Order: sequence, then C-alpha cells, then structure tokens
Amino acid sequence: DYRALLSELPLNPGEMDRLRPWLAELTLSSSFYGEQAFSVSDGADARLLGYALAHKKALRYLESPRQQLELLANSVGTSEVNSFETFVTSLHDSPRGINSTTAAWLSGDVDRLSMDLQATLAAENPAAKAVLLDDRNRAWAAEIGRMLEDGKTYFVTVGVGHLGGPGSVIDLL
Repeated sequence: DYRALLSELPLNPGEMDRLRPWLAELTLSSSFYGEQAFSVSDGADARLLGYALAHKKALRYLESPRQQLELLANSVGTSEVNSFETFVTSLHDSPRGINSTTAAWLSGDVDRLSMDLQATLAAENPAAKAVLLDDRNRAWAAEIGRMLEDGKTYFVTVGVGHLGGPGSVIDLL
C-alpha cells in the first residue's frame, strides 16, 4: 500500500524511507491533499498571517513551530508504526472524509469538526489525544485567560479540533 501510494505522489521514495513514520505520515498527507487541490498556502492560517503582516499587526504565538513538531514527534509513542500503517491503508477513503469535513467547515459546524477529530484521535491513540488536544487546550485557555485580563484586544486563532466539544479551548474559557 505504501509503495502504491508513493507511485501516485510527487515524492522521492528514498527520501521518504529516511523519515520517521510520524513525519512520513505528515508528508504523505500534505502531498496527497495537495494533489487534490487542498493547500495550506491558501488556508485560514496563511491568509490571517498575511493580513497581520500587511497591516503591521503585532503577533504572539501560543507555541512555536518547534514546539508543535516536538509535540507531534512525542505524541505517537510506541504506536508510531501502527498509526502510519493505519493512515496508509485508509488514505484512499479520505476523499469521502475530506468532503464531509469541508461541508462541516463551510456550514460552520465547529462541534462536528472538533468531535470527529477528537473521536478519531481517542480511538486510534488516546495518549496522542491527551498531548495534542487536551493538554494544549488547557495551556492555551490559561494563556488566553491572561490575555483577556490585560485590557488589550487580541485576535486568536487555533485549529478547529481545539474549538468544539467538552474540554475545548472555548469550553475551558
């Protein structure tokens, strides 16, 4: 399944084989969805960052890119290979899932988007859910709470998986 997937994507198999499974999974996912015209370069994060830079807005981050990569790397634990294998074998079912996700996004159904992601993580890797969602939500809610107390106005963005359901950033705030 892995070799068949690689043959469909503009990736170098030799380079992919050197990656840890979690990073190979991330790379495959980005490439697969990029081939279907989904791109982070035109996503909400890129557009908001472009606006902020063009209008000389001050930027703060709840965590650094390095911290995010470390969280990803450390969240997989012993299930890293299992997660990769599940991802590879189920990726071709993703268009159905991405269409459902896109419909939920377009209709503003934050709870559905969040709960789907949370349920998937909880089923596949409960420890990863704790690290990637639950722990971060608590840390971010505390930081946003401090921001609310300082009397300034902030525009805060987080990924949709952090917005809906119990234990979300909004719920914790």
